[in-house]
Amino acid sequence: MRDPLKGKPLRKKAQKTLSKKPKASPKIQVWAREKTRRSDREFRAIFELSSVGMTERDAATGLRIRVNQRLCEMTGYSAKELLKEKGVTLTHPDDRERNREVRAVVLKGESDTWVIEKRYVRKNGEVIWVHVNGNLIRDSSGRPYRTVAVIQDITERKQAEERELKEHEETSLVNRILRLFVEHDGDELFDRALAVVQEGMASKHGVFGYITEPGHLFCPSLSKMLDECEIEGKCIHYPPEKWRGLWARAMTEKRSFYTNEAPPVPPGHLIIHNNLAVPILFQGGTIGLLNLANKEDGYSEEDRKMLDAIAARMAPVLYAWIHRKLRDDERGQAEEALTKAKDELEMRVRERTEELAESQERLRHLASQFLIAQEQERKRVAIELHDGLLSELAATKYLLEGKIMLLEKGKLADPAEFIRVSDMLATVMKEARRILNNLHPSVLDELGLIAAINWFSGEYEKSYPHIKVQKQFEVSEADISDSIRVVIFRVLQEALNNFAKHGKGDRVDLSLSKSDSKFALLIQDNGQGFIVAKAQRGLGLESMRERVELSGGEFQIESIIGQGTTIRARWGLS
Repeated sequence: MRDPLKGKPLRKKAQKTLSKKPKASPKIQVWAREKTRRSDREFRAIFELSSVGMTERDAATGLRIRVNQRLCEMTGYSAKELLKEKGVTLTHPDDRERNREVRAVVLKGESDTWVIEKRYVRKNGEVIWVHVNGNLIRDSSGRPYRTVAVIQDITERKQAEERELKEHEETSLVNRILRLFVEHDGDELFDRALAVVQEGMASKHGVFGYITEPGHLFCPSLSKMLDECEIEGKCIHYPPEKWRGLWARAMTEKRSFYTNEAPPVPPGHLIIHNNLAVPILFQGGTIGLLNLANKEDGYSEEDRKMLDAIAARMAPVLYAWIHRKLRDDERGQAEEALTKAKDELEMRVRERTEELAESQERLRHLASQFLIAQEQERKRVAIELHDGLLSELAATKYLLEGKIMLLEKGKLADPAEFIRVSDMLATVMKEARRILNNLHPSVLDELGLIAAINWFSGEYEKSYPHIKVQKQFEVSEADISDSIRVVIFRVLQEALNNFAKHGKGDRVDLSLSKSDSKFALLIQDNGQGFIVAKAQRGLGLESMRERVELSGGEFQIESIIGQGTTIRARWGLS
């Protein structure tokens, strides 16, 4: 110690004299004790009446010495319970290590104050958050003596911060998903959106699907999981009959569910340890599904609420997307149908044009054939008249002229000669009737179609005795319209003549039948058959077709080599 005036070191005796404190007078000592008591009373009043919790501890043992009423109210414990020698440990188990570290800094003398936010466990098990502001009180020798802590309940603030944090996380997730609805479409949209949800909810697997019609769930996001899944009948479309499990219940009941128990799954299905299923609802209806699975530490009520909130905020955008997709699909289907109709129309126009061209060519060919046939028919009739009818008439004429000459000379003719003339005239009449029947059978007009067919088939069998004609009539003459009688007779006549010329068979079956709406002619033979597409375009087949179609009917011919030929002609009863 130095002399304050001279700056030189003092002698030891002087140092001892200066270091002694002067003894206070009795009056001063009384005043000091009173001041101390007054300070203590003020501290007690503040301690007890404070609106925040307060506690005083022994610095050496850490035991509570004093607690106020507010701390008892915060924790649910009485003062007696808190002041026991082995008092209640209020700090949450997960916060105790951090609490010890903070107190160690103070007890080591590195600081006389500390601040910490931690959790308390109340007597009823409820967890609250507290803000602790502590101060170390030292004794006159500087050693730790007491600790006083001011404890404030900050649970509401922490809950608000937690809500704000969750809302921020939720908003961030939703904004990322909504941005995907703008930037992407189709399967990629659902894959990316699901990846965002899985990341935010820490889930290994998931499904994001939508409903376009009642009961039909489409899950494009499943496409990536299908390679891992070995279940039979795997798909991304789930009609009502395929709804199963927790997600089906969530969509049916329109509320979310979660379970941390492994559900039973079919062979080949991915193993599910836990599951969270949330329906996406809009205007009272279910429009989609968010289904997550296999979160490492399992799902909680907080997870369910958060995914519920995400689904609710996604719903309007998903609803708009679905309706846009429906409109696009309808437009696409309409365009596809229009294109198909256009193609079909163009094809029909081409086919019709080809048919018309073919028909015109067929008509030209038929007209040419008709001219040839007409000339051939005229030639045939001329030959028959010349060789048959005219020769008989000429012979009759010459015979009559001879008899007339005898009569002119006054000679009587032999009556047998006149009988011969009569027989010759009868032959002429028969020949004339045959020619007329070939041109147009009178029996068709006089007795009807069935009688004409019977007559013609009889004449046909006489001309071709090796061919047998079998007839079956399931109609009466009254059922046959006058407009098709001649057509049926000519078709039958042409078919039988063709068979006699080319068929090389011995049997023809023909029938006339009637149904509710059709009248039908059927002609079948057991001839050698032919290839219809390669058949020569002769007058016979074309004339039959033209006759039937011009009369309002349908004509069909089928033939197989070695199995004969079938001809069908049908007319509407009207």
